[in-house]
Amino acid sequence: MQWFKVFGWAGVFCVVGTTAEARLSNRTLDLPESPDPTAPRVESVAGPQGWTQYFARHPELKSLKLGIQMKGKEALARNAATAMLPASTEKLVTAALALRHLGADYRFENRFSARFDSRTGTLSEVKFVVSGDPTWSNGTFASVTKVEQVDEPRFQKLIESLLARGVRTLSGPVRIDSLRPELDRIPRPDGWRDSWKLECMAMMQTSFQSNGNCGTLAVSAGKARWITHGVRVPLKVRVYRSRSGRNSVSITPEADATGRIRAYVISGFIGRATLYFDLPVHEGGAWLEQLFIRALENRGVAVVSARNAPQTADSAEEISEDLSSEPLLKILTIAVQRSINGIMDRVFHELAWVTGRSGSEVLTEGVRELLIDPAWLEGVVFADGSGLDLRNRLRPDALYGFLSGLRGEAYFKDFYSTLAVAGVSGTLRTRPVLAASPYTIGRIHAKTGTLTGIHNLAGYFEPAPGEGLEPFVVFTEGSMSSTATRAALDGIVVNFAAQNTP
Repeated sequence: MQWFKVFGWAGVFCVVGTTAEARLSNRTLDLPESPDPTAPRVESVAGPQGWTQYFARHPELKSLKLGIQMKGKEALARNAATAMLPASTEKLVTAALALRHLGADYRFENRFSARFDSRTGTLSEVKFVVSGDPTWSNGTFASVTKVEQVDEPRFQKLIESLLARGVRTLSGPVRIDSLRPELDRIPRPDGWRDSWKLECMAMMQTSFQSNGNCGTLAVSAGKARWITHGVRVPLKVRVYRSRSGRNSVSITPEADATGRIRAYVISGFIGRATLYFDLPVHEGGAWLEQLFIRALENRGVAVVSARNAPQTADSAEEISEDLSSEPLLKILTIAVQRSINGIMDRVFHELAWVTGRSGSEVLTEGVRELLIDPAWLEGVVFADGSGLDLRNRLRPDALYGFLSGLRGEAYFKDFYSTLAVAGVSGTLRTRPVLAASPYTIGRIHAKTGTLTGIHNLAGYFEPAPGEGLEPFVVFTEGSMSSTATRAALDGIVVNFAAQNTP
């Protein structure tokens, strides 16, 4: 059970979770932060310094465990052979090997088929074939924009196509088949914290996914309802009016043996306002069925049982629509730059099915092949594709060697395009130290990695347009504030860039 305390004023509500992770985005693990005036000052535009001088001028770095591997004009290595938590820098490995094994044009397959009787306007024998496509109504690909309306381009195109044909009646049932039924049986990872059970950022995979497997729940005295279109996860409500006007609401998930939530128990006390919670949804195909039926009903199509539907003529035509995803390169660009865990874990499992090996084996062997010294893999563990699993371990020298080797691969240009750019895009867009320095703004292409006490950054520095790229890896562990740690980490990267600027 996870408790939420909710404070309301002037129509604005702040939901505070019990852990640092609970305050992160539902979709991502890494978020840009506003500057903290109490954070140690780090020179963002200073000229290059030797590393001995730099560390002497920044004693706050002594409170951090640093894992660093970078070369350039003055090499720097700290704990480079120590396996540390990579957090979301692990997405670099997943993205690169997905482009290698699946290809930039790979798509997650989704198909629609049915029989249509133009004489009566009846649609029957409806079937969706889905693949656990993680982009369906997810983030930039499309999103739930308002109550009872889904802005999913592929889905809306299908509905418009059916209406244009003259569909007036849907004769049930709607059948949902999965190309990846194994997704529904993958257990909740052992390396996830219990506090993440109600966090959408730690979404579990399902054979059909929508909106990042996340739905919005509205709770008021005596009742609760899903406002995300199509969600039908049962709710058991024991919420009472608070005499004091304060709110104290608990949400308890009821899960099956795999960890997928099958119902929620909402209890406690609430004031006069309605409270909103983003919660995981794991109902798979039932969600798609409800989306389809409701979309047709909203456009005036009658939904009837097969028994009550007009008789379908033998001459009814077979119709179909391709609802497959965008190409993998576009998916990875958004997922890597915005650090979307569920998408990268889904890619990890797709790598396993396509190659016939486990995702861990694919990542391990892919890194091994690009390392000068295979011994750098000692202690390295790839438990997932996103970096969320706390069993993951990655050495700075191994990640550096992998990034170095990638520069000679045929798919490197595509891989490089997926990275966030300092001061420009993704989780690096508003990093104040990197964005303020002329040495790094627009010239650092990298991936952030954030967990409680973990702040990492790995990628490439571009000395000048068209010149060779310099890989770098900086891992940190410590108890300083997130803002202070990021400032310290980014200061190291700024000095590295300054050293290597022509």
